[in-house]
Amino acid sequence: MLRNLRLLFWGRAFLETKALAAVMVLFYQTRGLKMDQIFYLTIVWSLTALVCEVPSGYLSDVIGRKKTMLIGTVLFMVSQVHRMYATDYWEFVFQFILMSAAFSCFSGTEEAMLYESLSAVGREEEMLAQNGKQSAAKQIFKTFTPLMGAFVASDLTEAQYCILLWVDVVTAFVAFGIFIFLTEPPHVKRVLEEEIGIFAESVKTIRENPWMLRISVNKILVFTGAFFTWRVYQPILSEHGVSAIWLGIFYFLSSVFGFLGTWYLGAIEKRFGMASFMTWTTIGSVLMYIIGFVSSIPILLFVAYLVIITTSILREPAFSHLVNQHVDSKSRATTLSNLNMLKSIVDIPLIFLAAIVSTMDLRYPLVIGFVLCLLALIVFPIREQKKLVEAAS
Repeated sequence: MLRNLRLLFWGRAFLETKALAAVMVLFYQTRGLKMDQIFYLTIVWSLTALVCEVPSGYLSDVIGRKKTMLIGTVLFMVSQVHRMYATDYWEFVFQFILMSAAFSCFSGTEEAMLYESLSAVGREEEMLAQNGKQSAAKQIFKTFTPLMGAFVASDLTEAQYCILLWVDVVTAFVAFGIFIFLTEPPHVKRVLEEEIGIFAESVKTIRENPWMLRISVNKILVFTGAFFTWRVYQPILSEHGVSAIWLGIFYFLSSVFGFLGTWYLGAIEKRFGMASFMTWTTIGSVLMYIIGFVSSIPILLFVAYLVIITTSILREPAFSHLVNQHVDSKSRATTLSNLNMLKSIVDIPLIFLAAIVSTMDLRYPLVIGFVLCLLALIVFPIREQKKLVEAAS
């Protein structure tokens, strides 16, 4: 079962090469999309996730983690091939539907397979550290592929974009080859009548643990604000004279810091505690939003956006760890999917608002991010983990 950890790590790493990421928004604009349409694509993603999250989690609990992840990988491969030929908004809509459905197959399922693989050998107490390492897998290739991509696409031409698109297609096929060798971990399987109760059981788990909703909303608010930053930082920095190569360096640094932070997340928890860590990262983001909105100095904008995006990366495995501690094996993937469905519900009106204000000024979505972080700090604060455990017992 421990081999699963390595396979999950490298499979996820190859799914996350994102060679085009450093100039992604500029690529969309080259293909004729406007800024509000780019935001609307995210609404398409959220709506698809809303439809697919719970069924994919249920599918994972019924047919197994491995098969569900393989289905997701196939959908992702198809989406990457389609993106190469998409030339208008509606073609990108279809690509986003495929890609969102693909990642819904991983949402909750990936964490469930990791936890159960550790549990099978009596090492579930390592979940936070291992989950941090799995999250680091999402950053490992991002430490150089987007930087490489920025050099390749330094002139922002169609031919240069196509080279990067092919890189993402090839690495998606490599990921599929890796996931084939996963071993299904033992988890509770029941007859069909009992399986029908998986969804109800996961809902019951969430209802009986109100802190779970609180930390979920906290995570969603901070992440959504960071996502808005990710959508607008490329054109903003480009308008302030930052070259494509420096955009690649930006992505390189965010990946390096994200990789190191998530890799050592277990040590961070022991030293500072997860509640303090997540609170202070949110406070840091609030300060960076202020700088990112009012400043016109390229280096300050560069640093502010870098901090906002990097801290959102670090918070993901911490959230998963807090939830995994209190969810039963047979409904773990479904419960995590239900919580991710909440994200899609919250995302849709916020993204629509960001799309509207982005047509007025590219920095206005940053104001929304600032407000969301304040709400996370004041209305949905994360308590000490010890108290959460006590509340669940």
